[in-house]
Amino acid sequence: MCLCQGWSVELDVNIKQHRTFATNAKLETIFVAATKLRQLEIMSQESAIAVRDSERAIQCVRRQREAALKNLWRREACKIAKLQTFAAYIPDICVFFFAGAVGAEMARGSEE
Repeated sequence: MCLCQGWSVELDVNIKQHRTFATNAKLETIFVAATKLRQLEIMSQESAIAVRDSERAIQCVRRQREAALKNLWRREACKIAKLQTFAAYIPDICVFFFAGAVGAEMARGSEE
């Protein structure tokens, strides 16, 4: 009975339509969605590389800054050491000049 009403022919047409629909969906998934996914994966990898490069640059700048600060602190320590050494001689220098000035005044006073 169903065969007489064309149900078999309609079933064959529906099978062909569903096969075409499934094939088109597979092709879209493979060539459209997979391409978009691959592009996003590439962008993600590029971003990860950029982040890694930035982190390396930050580490390099930190190392350079630390080296510059250590160099600055070493120079300042040398300046302080020199000033402390010079300061140790100041009392002797003052005594030397004071004694010389007093001696010169005494010599002037005896001449008068």
